[in-house]
Amino acid sequence: METNPVEGLDEAAARPLGAAQAVRPVPPARAVQAARTAAAAVGLGACMVGFCLPQASRELSRWERVAASLDDPERRRQALGSLRHKAFHSLGAAVFGALAPARYRGTVVRFAVAYQTLSDYLDNLCDRGPELSARRMRRLHGCMEQAVRPAAGLRAPGDPYLQELVACCQRACAALPGYERIQELNARTAALYAGMQARKHAPAGFRRRLLCRWFDRKLGQRFRQLCWWELAAACGSTLPVFAVFAAGAGGPEPAQVLAIWQAYFPWVASLHILLDYLIDQHEDAAARELNFASCYRAAGRAQARVGALYRRCLALACALPRPAFHRLVVAGLAAVYLSDPKAAALGSLVASLASGDRW
Repeated sequence: METNPVEGLDEAAARPLGAAQAVRPVPPARAVQAARTAAAAVGLGACMVGFCLPQASRELSRWERVAASLDDPERRRQALGSLRHKAFHSLGAAVFGALAPARYRGTVVRFAVAYQTLSDYLDNLCDRGPELSARRMRRLHGCMEQAVRPAAGLRAPGDPYLQELVACCQRACAALPGYERIQELNARTAALYAGMQARKHAPAGFRRRLLCRWFDRKLGQRFRQLCWWELAAACGSTLPVFAVFAAGAGGPEPAQVLAIWQAYFPWVASLHILLDYLIDQHEDAAARELNFASCYRAAGRAQARVGALYRRCLALACALPRPAFHRLVVAGLAAVYLSDPKAAALGSLVASLASGDRW
């Protein structure tokens, strides 16, 4: 049964549009602001295309060489599979390098690619590899938190690829001045990711019950606007970690980093994973995997909620430092997932998001 509706996310959409009105001149101050926003977007795009994506490609090539050298055939197959079929995840993660000061962009991109590759490799091990025990599953996903704690050491015996991914993330964290001030935010996000994944991959008859109870205990009191599966979706995104890592470079005020984390978790993170799951519903149903977008009672309800989340995320992005970057992330998520051929049946959602964006 669906509970805890997202209240107040879409009030504007409920108001009548009324009759067409005469076009009014744009105030000079608003025109100046629009020009600055456009210039910021162009500068961000140049940084992403000119630096972040090329470096990410080099990092991915390096990880592919490491994966190809693995002795264990199954681990080699899963590592190479995750890189070849999910490389776009790491390319997307790398754009957060544009949020950091120039001298730290290389470190941010290196961390983002390694951390996202770690996440994708773990997904492959759990979804496509041999069946794993619950204890082994929890231990594997615990590497996500270990990777953002540079003093945690390595606890991934028997898997040299996993060890090197964790070590690379830890080195990047240690290389970021002042990282200790943002470490706990990233560790909290990583712990939620690990807890959710361990329960999502439980036996089919127990997954929903375990997740529902866990989220009610962990997050339900704080985020009553969201259903448990929307919170679960938020925990499955790595974007809050990347946003905090990049924003923490250069030592900004802790309050600013916290504001970014609160915008990305759960809001932008939930939008991210729900968009992903919306287009994968048929595949996941065939594979008997738990899909959070399928938890809604009707497809129309799922699309309406995602549309409301999108508008909420745009509003939150406008209130953050460097708003052009965060708006670009939110709009980019919608563009990437809804341009996929699998999104052909989501025409009403595409139209809704297009009308809600005001670049």
